[in-house]
Amino acid sequence: MPIRKNKEMLSDPSGNDEALRTSSAMDSEGLEGLTLYEKKCVLINRVIDELGMGKYQWYIWSLCGFGYLLDLLWAQAFGLVLGPLEQELGFAGNQSGNISIAFSSGLTAGAFVWGVLVDIVGWYSDLKSQFVVS
Repeated sequence: MPIRKNKEMLSDPSGNDEALRTSSAMDSEGLEGLTLYEKKCVLINRVIDELGMGKYQWYIWSLCGFGYLLDLLWAQAFGLVLGPLEQELGFAGNQSGNISIAFSSGLTAGAFVWGVLVDIVGWYSDLKSQFVVS
């Protein structure tokens, strides 16, 4: 059943509105005693279950998972490099906390600036400017 977007589309052209009321996403079974917010959550979960995971959803899931993996790898790589970095540059071990804070602050500031610039300027010109800077 297609998702209906406005009131005109909510009624069946054949006049049989019963089909719309008996959709499994619209069932009110088990909703007694729930707050309005909880009922909305149940409805959204049922619709998502009906739609299933298509090619687009798997693509987005993979893309987000890969981004999360890269974020974790940045932190792991920095942890592995911190010891040799201390030896190479010759600073004391009690300064490693400051370096870690500087690393995390730089990643946070970069993510914030990138996100704002992408929303304002657009991703393509922002990506080109990032290549120029680096």
